[in-house]
Amino acid sequence: MNIRHFLFVAAIAAMASCNQATSGTTTISGDFGEDAPKSVTISIPEVIDTVITISQGTFSAEIPARITDMGYIEVEDRYSGTFVSDGTVLTVKPGEGEDVDVSSNKAGSVQARYSEYQKWLDGEFMDKYSAIMDEAAAVRGDEEATAKVEEKYDALMETLNERNRKLIAANKDNVLALVGLGNSDFDDAEMEKIILSLAPAMQEKEEVQEILSSVRKRKGTAEGEMFTDFTVVQDPENPEATTVKLSDYVGKGKYILVDFWASWCGPCKREIPNLKKVYETYKGDNFDLLSVAVWDSPQATADTAKAYGITWNQIVNAQREPTEIYGIQGIPHIILFGPDGKIVKRNLRGGEIAKEVAKALGK
Repeated sequence: MNIRHFLFVAAIAAMASCNQATSGTTTISGDFGEDAPKSVTISIPEVIDTVITISQGTFSAEIPARITDMGYIEVEDRYSGTFVSDGTVLTVKPGEGEDVDVSSNKAGSVQARYSEYQKWLDGEFMDKYSAIMDEAAAVRGDEEATAKVEEKYDALMETLNERNRKLIAANKDNVLALVGLGNSDFDDAEMEKIILSLAPAMQEKEEVQEILSSVRKRKGTAEGEMFTDFTVVQDPENPEATTVKLSDYVGKGKYILVDFWASWCGPCKREIPNLKKVYETYKGDNFDLLSVAVWDSPQATADTAKAYGITWNQIVNAQREPTEIYGIQGIPHIILFGPDGKIVKRNLRGGEIAKEVAKALGK
């Protein structure tokens, strides 16, 4: 056996052996100094929701251990944060801004692993992510430079995925598996396999079942499958005049690029220049573009569409039905439909949009 492989397997096994809460209760305490708030609220869904008085700047309490759910701390209106009640001794102190830092007295505990992961995510990862976003803004309009930035972005996302794979592998019976799933961008086959590898208590959680349901819905709306229709009443006060269907646009003999987006979504708005360029280049008898606003108010959609120069077809007020049908968990989600209504490509982003449209049109 390769010695490095052996050490890695041994380390994972050692971490897994620590996953169970070390005792039935967790001691949680904190020191907020002389200018401390009067109380702290500690909650774990369906387990505990309690207000603890802060006396002379400090507090201390015994709470139930619960490694399958995230705990929440609210220190009046000053600080907030999350933690895992893992049966160890947890210490709370003010962090940066309005955050609190929570540390465990036991190395390798669930909380200790959570703290390590969050430190990496909020620090090294976010620093690199922000730098890439700044670089992307600086080179907008330069196709060659943009392509290089997109390569950096893809590499960073794969680094995040790999970190999440390791996090999940070492925490199959606790809430850190859910943290890893929520922060990952695995393909559907890998996501389903990982979920089915979790401990039963984690597989049964509502959040995990929602992810699994989305994965399985995407199987039914995968590339090569026929589109699934949906109906939207864009203005409930005038349903007769404002009711539209996806089939009003898709399956009518043209390639249709459909962008599921929202006005409040930064990444959605960053894709608009890419969509605009594709639309202006290829619109005509064989191609058209459709924006479908989800999880958004019609007025906010209209205001943002006007501000960003969206002149192509739009469906507003679609809310959750399209995303539930197509198993979409994050936006933007851009799908290219063929002339017959079959799904050609899903989850297009950046430079891939123009490439796939050109390929489909034989350009």
